[in-house]
Amino acid sequence: MYVIGGRTGQHQPIGSVECLDNKDMWRRMYGMPSALSASSAIHIGGNIYIFGGQCYDPKINQYQETRVNTGLCYNIATQTWTNLTSLPKPAAGLSTLLLRIAIYVVDVQNKQCMYHSGKCSGILSGPKESMDGGQAVVWQDRILVLSWDSAHRVLIVEEYNPAKDQWLISRTMKPAVSKDVRCLRAVFVMRL
Repeated sequence: MYVIGGRTGQHQPIGSVECLDNKDMWRRMYGMPSALSASSAIHIGGNIYIFGGQCYDPKINQYQETRVNTGLCYNIATQTWTNLTSLPKPAAGLSTLLLRIAIYVVDVQNKQCMYHSGKCSGILSGPKESMDGGQAVVWQDRILVLSWDSAHRVLIVEEYNPAKDQWLISRTMKPAVSKDVRCLRAVFVMRL
């Protein structure tokens, strides 16, 4: 298990990389190029890919939620960092997913989606109706985004078809709870 970045109790972003080894001991690894919190990460084939996040703004000498469009790759074996294609807009709280052979970074708040596959990357269409607090997951070769529409008090499920670069509203539903939903986390459980 790796812990990359984060923030202190004083809300200061940190750039450390720590690994829990097979002896249940934490080891400090080579740190990030810059301190980040609220980044999105995914592990694939010996690399950890990091996108977006928040950083410290030295101009005002205090922590501000200054969002970044960073794309980084950490090679676990060599403990080295490589810059990737940047996100089109600074963002934090992203969903980073593996679908087939590409990494998809979904930014629900800015309604954008980006993919990265080897040396090829690009901008795709983003969710159309999703609101703040959305969460993306992979399900049956598609990306689903679950978000809350507070104006209509419904949950929205949008479905992305990567073959067509197309988003569709899959369904809307009234939640079982009667209060506003502010932060969503979607988890799909598969029965064996």
